Amino acid sequence: MEGLFHIATKPFTWTHPLFVWSGEAYLSYSLGALALMGFIATLFVSVNTTVYPEVFYGPALVVRQNIVPYFSSPDPDLVTARTWLANAHFWLAFFFLQGHIWHALRARGFYFRKGRVSQEAVIPQPIS
Repeated sequence: MEGLFHIATKPFTWTHPLFVWSGEAYLSYSLGALALMGFIATLFVSVNTTVYPEVFYGPALVVRQNIVPYFSSPDPDLVTARTWLANAHFWLAFFFLQGHIWHALRARGFYFRKGRVSQEAVIPQPIS
């Protein structure tokens, strides 16, 4: 139902300067939301033994640091379904976050070859 509201109405005037109104920006916002949800899922999978019981998923995890952070069982030799779930969610969320940053900069007119915002960049505004 809420989708119909957004289809039928135009953005409020006070939102115009807050957002970039382009496909690149919408992609950025979506990737940022996916990254946030992925990091939250990582936290819940790694420590929540009520929803993810130890009988099926193994013991709660700890964060370890090598070159990169990773989730591991308290016994490093034990690899459980919880370990796979937490690490998969973490790395997917990490790369979604990288995509969010990349597309947010592009939507704002950042020119990667020169390393600065392009002076010719036109920031789209919503249709009034």
